[in-house]
Amino acid sequence: MNSQRHKIETPELNIAWSHYQLLLNLRLKYSQFFILLSTFLAGGFLTIFQESTSIPPHFRVGIGVLLILFSAVFAGIDWRNNKCRNHVKKIIKEIEVGAGYPEYLKLSRMLDTGGLKHFKTYILSCVIYLIFVAIGIIFIIISI
Repeated sequence: MNSQRHKIETPELNIAWSHYQLLLNLRLKYSQFFILLSTFLAGGFLTIFQESTSIPPHFRVGIGVLLILFSAVFAGIDWRNNKCRNHVKKIIKEIEVGAGYPEYLKLSRMLDTGGLKHFKTYILSCVIYLIFVAIGIIFIIISI
């Protein structure tokens, strides 16, 4: 009976799981930072637009360009994070299969069931980035 007992924690699995959690926490933090930064830029533009007589138009165009650039950079970071997260999920599966874990102990089961949820949140974040790109384009058009 003891020979069939599986070692639940392995150093490799702990490292992979810690990396997965780190990627999820980073995604949450930079998404919050992006929304906060973009909101301040949009608010700054609206304030500048109200004072349109004293602010040169190229300054307003600059804010629109910054909003587009921030959206592109954060979308790229999000894409990379998504790829890394999928890679770590594959590694966790390989570790569990190699260690012979029984099905009820596998972390990969939980990660697989959350796959659609992660995909939906990734698509939602892409939509948010595109919305801010559109806002930046509108800012540029209004400023010209």
